[in-house]
Amino acid sequence: MLPPSQSRSVLEPALDRNSLKITPPASWASLPNKGQLAIITSIRVVDFFQIASLQACMYKHLESFNTSSTPNSTSAQVGFLQGAFTATQTLSAIWWGRVADTAGRKPVLLIGLIGTSISYIGVAFSRSYKALLIWRIFAGSINGTIGAARATLAESVSQEYHPRAFLLLPLAFNLANTFGPILGVSLADPVERYPALFGQNSVFGGLDGVAWMLRYPYAAPNFLGALLLSLDAVVVWLCLRETAPNRRSRQDYGLKRGFSLRSRFGCLLGRRRGYGTLRNIDNSYRRDPDDRESHVMASNGPVTEMATKKTMHLRRIWGRNFLLALLTTAVLDLHLGGLSSLWPLFLSSPHRNAKDPTTLPFYFTGGLGFQLSQVGLALAILGILGLSMQLVLYPRVIAKHGLLYPFRLSLWLYPIAYVLTPYLSLLPFDSAGLIWLGILVVQAGQVVGRTFALPATILLLNYSCPHPSLLGSVHGIGSSVSGTSRTLGSIMAGAFDNVGLENKMSGLAWWIFALISIFGCLLSFVVRDNLDE
Repeated sequence: MLPPSQSRSVLEPALDRNSLKITPPASWASLPNKGQLAIITSIRVVDFFQIASLQACMYKHLESFNTSSTPNSTSAQVGFLQGAFTATQTLSAIWWGRVADTAGRKPVLLIGLIGTSISYIGVAFSRSYKALLIWRIFAGSINGTIGAARATLAESVSQEYHPRAFLLLPLAFNLANTFGPILGVSLADPVERYPALFGQNSVFGGLDGVAWMLRYPYAAPNFLGALLLSLDAVVVWLCLRETAPNRRSRQDYGLKRGFSLRSRFGCLLGRRRGYGTLRNIDNSYRRDPDDRESHVMASNGPVTEMATKKTMHLRRIWGRNFLLALLTTAVLDLHLGGLSSLWPLFLSSPHRNAKDPTTLPFYFTGGLGFQLSQVGLALAILGILGLSMQLVLYPRVIAKHGLLYPFRLSLWLYPIAYVLTPYLSLLPFDSAGLIWLGILVVQAGQVVGRTFALPATILLLNYSCPHPSLLGSVHGIGSSVSGTSRTLGSIMAGAFDNVGLENKMSGLAWWIFALISIFGCLLSFVVRDNLDE
């Protein structure tokens, strides 16, 4: 475990252990290494962006080349595609964590970004369920960015800034969930959506329309995701510092090239900005003159203040606190995995058939029957709510109450939201305002829970690390457990949803996940006791 001087609770970055309050709270303006943090955030934004964009269009993508499928079979395929990605990401996460500890965080991030970009080009040209499945499996196996990004973030700032810095990860999630569905849906099936531009006798389509858009109507959103991933890989190579203790002092040719390009650009503009002459770049590229607090990375937080030459065996990870942190993460991600599959399906599923028998409170069928544009808007609302709460509500609440108390309370919002969601399908179809009000209510519960729960569970894992040489492995294992839980959640969602539809009980899956989330609420009481040991 960490030395006594560094063993304070993950949910208590200040010294007030009894109340677990942050005194004083770290502000956004006080965060060091802002450039480094911005790049790490961009990695998670583009990674979440392509997932959000893909999920918003996947149901319609499958329907476009499989017109004979039923809503039940399409829903199951969507669940298995999501499960295939998270399953392979899970199986490879521990290995990528070890690579991040030995070869460095930066190579793992670059491989993940470039490999995932290639996979989305494959998805763009896929016209069968098997092809989509193969490319999703490839994307999951090559994408080890989660653990490496978390480890880099932890090593980029000192411990007192961790609660604020780790909020950037769910902030990235909500930012991607805001724009991913909107852009993905707006680019999907452009011939149908923008006939004057791409259809027959159009500006760009000629007499017959744009041929590749007609054959691959859902390629454009995937091209955008691939482009963003590739551009971010370039930024990482040129600008991101390596933070792994055993690799930090080694020469970084990408960073050197980045400083060279920036220096040349500054010279062209007639501004030296303190970069020095090109002859001095070789000796100065490691130190970012625009980041006056870059020295923090040399001695930041409970991990990097320890000796970096020593290593520790992987078996030393499995302490009580780490196991409790894993269990907390597993339960949370299990029902979040189910939510990520159930919510788009519920929005896209056809309206309740008036001929189907309805016996309240449990026996009824149907979804909201939204069009693709409405699905994108509903998913975007989820991201907008998350951004608002994380930028406005979260800092005020943790400054007053710390993280633990809001964490425990926010978890109870999940079962409430899960229980209520299926009943939205019973609202009158012609009452759009009432339906959207119901969507806002249940999404608000989801967002508040995510806002306070996700940073806390990541911090639990981070501070259960017994040695800096194992930080990548800790987050790799955490990512693996998270991925396993999300995979199971996605598969369970599809299976329970099918069972529910067959038995005229469309809320079955939602209510099962409500019970699972209640177990997570109860587990949060146990976690506190062990953190304070």
